[in-house]
Amino acid sequence: MDLLSRLLHLYPVDVDLELACKLGAPWSLENAQAGAGTAPYHIITSGNVWLHTPNVRAALLEEGDIVVLPSGMAHTLFADGDSSGTSIEVTYSDALPVVANGGHGVQNEMLCGHFSFEPDVAGTLMSSLPEVLHVRHAHRSDLDEMALLIQLLRKEAQATRLGSSVIVRQLASVLFALILRAWTEQAPAQSGMLSLLADPRLRRGLQAMLDDPARQWSVDELAEACHMSRASFARHFGKAAGMTPGDMLMRIRMARAAQLLRGDGRNVAIIANAVGYQSEAAFNRAFSRFYGSTPGIWRKAAPVENTFSLLGGSPAAP
Repeated sequence: MDLLSRLLHLYPVDVDLELACKLGAPWSLENAQAGAGTAPYHIITSGNVWLHTPNVRAALLEEGDIVVLPSGMAHTLFADGDSSGTSIEVTYSDALPVVANGGHGVQNEMLCGHFSFEPDVAGTLMSSLPEVLHVRHAHRSDLDEMALLIQLLRKEAQATRLGSSVIVRQLASVLFALILRAWTEQAPAQSGMLSLLADPRLRRGLQAMLDDPARQWSVDELAEACHMSRASFARHFGKAAGMTPGDMLMRIRMARAAQLLRGDGRNVAIIANAVGYQSEAAFNRAFSRFYGSTPGIWRKAAPVENTFSLLGGSPAAP
């Protein structure tokens, strides 16, 4: 299994596609700050749209573009420099609610939804992303798969055929993986877990920790896996990841522990051993420091796996 797929299994993100928008200028849509663990996204399927956020000047989103707001920040979408708009009406189709207005200007179409994740689990992955993640489609032949997916989503969102709502959600579940692949291939400068994927040398160190999180990895061993000197590896890893290799290993262990606690009913002692702790007591202390509760309490409160979770299934146990 490739490295990005491993991360998507380890850090689960659920996908909801909520609205189809068909709007004629002038119009504007204000989106309030989302709750923790919610990342709104918008797919521009027709025309150009402007995005305004408190921290970034207005950005033009072109047809085929996707924008994600991983921190859930408040934002406004509008048709042009005039943020006034006509009244909005919502109608319901078999697949998605449709937001429309009476504007007679330039027509825009969008698909809007959100990614949901547990902040304490998937926060390590999501914090690798910028406040505004803008995937530009124009002049990028490497995004043909994403363009095809958007075309299918748009078609099914407008359909009244049997199964449209299920098909829309299943198609949308692939979207997050394609967005992350597109973003990591742009070699983002922001530090975090995904930045390690952009460096072929450091990628080997992350792969080693994911393959065997129970191993007591030393910096020397990870440096050797990356074919780098100890000093060079530690320096470059810290700069790219924004943390030490030891901190990264701990986060991977905690995510794997949460996955096992949520998934297969193993007792805590077995899970402790599977993620590198020689005693259940030591594991309980580490888990409680990271998640704020003991493994047993966390397991009882953990949400049930969603049938439509991204990349369903689980990798082999370490």
